[in-house]
Amino acid sequence: MTRIVLSALGGMLIGFSVLTIMLIGSLAVALATGVRVYLPGIFDAWITEENGMPAVNFTPSPWGMLAVVLIVSCCFVWASSRSRR
Repeated sequence: MTRIVLSALGGMLIGFSVLTIMLIGSLAVALATGVRVYLPGIFDAWITEENGMPAVNFTPSPWGMLAVVLIVSCCFVWASSRSRR
């Protein structure tokens, strides 16, 4: 039981890390190319200009982000329960 709880916590940390890397990467692509970047159901980012300077606008989807974290966490728990120690 303890192993499952620790795996779930570790999976959540990995899920947040994966989500953060995805968001930073999509913002970098939007800023570098100037095109709209859309991660379906998770995140939408685009570049505009305000006061003569480029600005990054984004629209997050909290439920999509939560789904990514939970899916990664469930996969991590499943994989850790399948491994033999």
